[in-house]
Amino acid sequence: MRRQSVFVMLLVGIIHAAYSQQNITFGKVGNQIIDQNFVSSIQLLNPEFSFNPYKEVFKSTLYKSYILSKAKADQVKKTALYKDSLVVKQLALVRQLAEEKYLASLYDQTNSMEKILVSDLEAREYYNNNSALYTAPGIYSFFTAIVEDTIKTPVADVQKQLKLYASIIKDEFKSREKDAYVITYEKARTYTASEMQYKIFSTINANEFKVTGNGANSAVIYLLTEKTKETIMPFEKVKEDCKAKIISEKQYLQQKAFEDAAKTNYPVSLDSQYFK
Repeated sequence: MRRQSVFVMLLVGIIHAAYSQQNITFGKVGNQIIDQNFVSSIQLLNPEFSFNPYKEVFKSTLYKSYILSKAKADQVKKTALYKDSLVVKQLALVRQLAEEKYLASLYDQTNSMEKILVSDLEAREYYNNNSALYTAPGIYSFFTAIVEDTIKTPVADVQKQLKLYASIIKDEFKSREKDAYVITYEKARTYTASEMQYKIFSTINANEFKVTGNGANSAVIYLLTEKTKETIMPFEKVKEDCKAKIISEKQYLQQKAFEDAAKTNYPVSLDSQYFK
C-alpha cells in the first residue's frame, strides 16, 4: 500500500516536488540522495525514466538513466579533457539548455495551474451557438422503394404496396425485389441534421410519403412509419460541459498566442549554404 501511495505522489510531477512541504527520500546512490526532487530531475532530462515501486526495476532504470552516465562523467573529470576549453564551453551551454528546459517545464506546470473562470453567461452563449453538440439525433423507421421506371410502375401503385407492408409485416420485413422495383425497410435509424435522410424526413410525419427523383422516369419513394424528433439537452444539464469546452478553447488560444510571440521574439536566421 505504501509503494502504491508513493507512486501516485510522484505522478504529480516536478512542480509538486518543488513546492511540497515534504520531499520524500527513497534512498541513496553513492553520496547522492535519491529524493523526490532528484527523481523528478532525472525524469526531466531522461523522459524514458519513470519511478517504479518495485526495488529491482527501479534500480535497473536508475542504472540506465543515471548511474552509467555518472560513472563515465566521473572518469572524464579525472582527465585533462575536462579542463579543455572547448569542453568547458560546451558544458556551459549544456547547463544553460538544461536550466532552460527545467524552467520551461516550470512554466508549463504553473501556467496549467492558472484557473480560467467561465461565467454562466459565457456558457449559455456557447450552448446557443453550438446546439448541435447537445442535440440527441432523431430516430426513424421507414420503407424505401427504388423504382427504375415510373411509367411502367406508377408511384401510386408502389405507395399502395408500401402501405400494405407497413400495416402487416414491417417488423419481419426483409428486402424484396419485385419486377420493377426494390423495397427495403430500416428500423430505428438515427440521423443528424447534416445527413441526407434527416433532410428528407424532417419535412414529413409518420405514415407519410416522400418521393425524390433518381434520374429520368425513376424515383425513390420513402414511407416513414415511425419518427422521434431530435431533442436538445437542457442547458443546466450540459452547463459544466460547455464551460469545460470554453476553457479548452481559451487554453488553446493562449498557447497559440504564446507560440506565435515566441517565433516573433526569437527569430531564426540560417546560412543558406547548409540548408535547402
